[in-house]
Amino acid sequence: MLYCDLLEVEIVGVFVENEMIDFISTKWLNRTRKINFALFICVVVMSFLVDGNGRISGLSEKASYVITVLFFSFGILLSSVLTIIDKRYRFATVLFLIVYLILAAPAVWPF
Repeated sequence: MLYCDLLEVEIVGVFVENEMIDFISTKWLNRTRKINFALFICVVVMSFLVDGNGRISGLSEKASYVITVLFFSFGILLSSVLTIIDKRYRFATVLFLIVYLILAAPAVWPF
């Protein structure tokens, strides 16, 4: 039973990698890679600008919260999509996902 389930997961994964790439142009894929990298750099820089209260320096609490949630959610979503679709840069997108989750961990789990 377990072998059958693993085989189904592998078949679905191969289908997604092979069939979804036909629906996506290389121009869109290259543009998405660049956006993902720029967003990652912005999030890393933003993480250095956060003060002790969890706010981005110079912004109000609400504005800082909205910007942070948008950047992190869009970054995690975009990296997840690229991890599934893009074989060539899969290692980089998985690394980006790990960094996003590490940077978001203090907001989710208060220590």
